[in-house]
Amino acid sequence: MAEAPVKRPMNAFMVWSSEERKRVSALHPKMHNSEISRRLGEVWRGLAEEERRPYREQAKRLRELHAQEHPGYKYAPRKKKRDKGEPRPPNPGPPAPQQPGTGGLLAGQDGRSGGGEVQAGYQEPYR
Repeated sequence: MAEAPVKRPMNAFMVWSSEERKRVSALHPKMHNSEISRRLGEVWRGLAEEERRPYREQAKRLRELHAQEHPGYKYAPRKKKRDKGEPRPPNPGPPAPQQPGTGGLLAGQDGRSGGGEVQAGYQEPYR
């Protein structure tokens, strides 16, 4: 039988989110995994560096252990395979111009409404 490919070591976010995902799943058992992931990302981005530090240190230890266990390892992402009959995706062309300072989040540029309106169904992160 072929050996399983070597997995990459977890980064700081993955270390933190693996713990946090269990907690959130227990609190909200009917919440979809994609919604949990979205909320975890929002919370992680809002954490101060001091709160992230233990997870960064754990990720560093995991990288060092991984390097010892797999000394010749080099991450090589695989390209996704397309069916031979599947057409290539269309070229979207150049990006739309943005106004300075908006980060491209003007109404209509990202497919959502702008102007600071709260969309129906929006929930604050669980924090």
